[in-house]
Amino acid sequence: MLLKLELENFLSFKDRQIFSLVADYNRSEIFNDNILGKIPSIATNKNQYILNGGIIYGSNAGGKTNFIVGVGVLKNLVTSSENDHILKNNFGFHFSDRFKPSILNIELIKEIEEEKYFINYQLEFVKNKISKERISYRDVLKTKLSEEKVIFEREGQRITTFDLSLKPIINYFEPRNFIDETLMYNFVNKINYEFFEESITGKAYQILKACYDYIDKDIIILDDEFDKSYIAENLKHDESLKDQILAALDDIDIKIDDFDIVDTTEQEIENFLADIEGDIPDELKESFINRRRKNRSYTIKTLRTIEGVSYSLDLRQESLGTIKFIHEFIQIFDCLTNHKLYIVDEIENHYHPMIQRYTLDLFLNQSDTKAQFIFTTHNTDFLEMNNMSKEQIWFIQKDNQLLQSELYSLAEFQDVSYQNHNWRNMYNEGRLGAIPKVIY
Repeated sequence: MLLKLELENFLSFKDRQIFSLVADYNRSEIFNDNILGKIPSIATNKNQYILNGGIIYGSNAGGKTNFIVGVGVLKNLVTSSENDHILKNNFGFHFSDRFKPSILNIELIKEIEEEKYFINYQLEFVKNKISKERISYRDVLKTKLSEEKVIFEREGQRITTFDLSLKPIINYFEPRNFIDETLMYNFVNKINYEFFEESITGKAYQILKACYDYIDKDIIILDDEFDKSYIAENLKHDESLKDQILAALDDIDIKIDDFDIVDTTEQEIENFLADIEGDIPDELKESFINRRRKNRSYTIKTLRTIEGVSYSLDLRQESLGTIKFIHEFIQIFDCLTNHKLYIVDEIENHYHPMIQRYTLDLFLNQSDTKAQFIFTTHNTDFLEMNNMSKEQIWFIQKDNQLLQSELYSLAEFQDVSYQNHNWRNMYNEGRLGAIPKVIY
């Protein structure tokens, strides 16, 4: 589960900013309804409580998207070797020292073989290189966290600290050039697992791999693209998921009775080979066939019965909103089922207000999952819903003189209560900040 995300010197965020899904105990019923677990505080050993998500408000160009971009850059740098197109950009705050490193940091809790670990991963980078990378962990004990143990720490090309169990892997990488790649990526994707079997079965590597897997697989950032093959493969091979999608469509008043999904890959290969004029080398044929089988093709039809008559419609003839809903809700149910983090920038750009509320309720009303969410939004209806705590409401305020973005939560307003204040009115009146100063 996600605990914290931190950014510093990244796009509009000059100073260190912290988004947290852990908070000290609050007696309010809403707070307690949204707790997923607890963890001892590093500073006090008192329990802090892990929340199921947060919503971020802010004006246009205030920095909300920059926050999401920061999470995406962290994810890409950790899980991809093709970082040239990322690192050639200067993500530093543009109105001061642009050569200062950008810093991204994530804290999370992972369970491995029934033991829980508090994991911290920090990445610093400047144009064309990773300048610092560090991963550490603490054992989560019954009443406290253990002392911090460093798995590895690097400065540029030099690995300065590491767990002794990783020494064979460290020795393998030290002579190599990895200045524009994360060690996290290299340790997971560029080693011979059989050769380094003793190291990878050790505790330090298992925690490193769990952190990598969380960033790679458990952080889902919604984008505006949709992939027909992704829809087809998920619905064709998971009957339970298909039933969930059909039920969700029915919940939001979209009538589809079923999907007809046909894999057309082999037929397309057969047609292509039949249409070839003249001989082509066998290796080219084999290469084409392998590529087509790897990236399979499908037809998807939606099925409806109206007044006793059955109708089918190619998915491409459905509304764009329906197609996006199907694609995005496959991701949402994946998050809910597999305890992932779902991130959406400006949820109102994707759904009608009632569907926004429906989507949020799926996460807030969960009973048997540890899924979390982060939504940015302009929709002030969420401030009236009475089912999110102060600690879950966040704001990004941009100083239009210094052009810096600041991230803070409603919980920082000590005098704002649950019973005696209308949060929506306070926000619209500008008393909480993070709104545009519009001149009429």
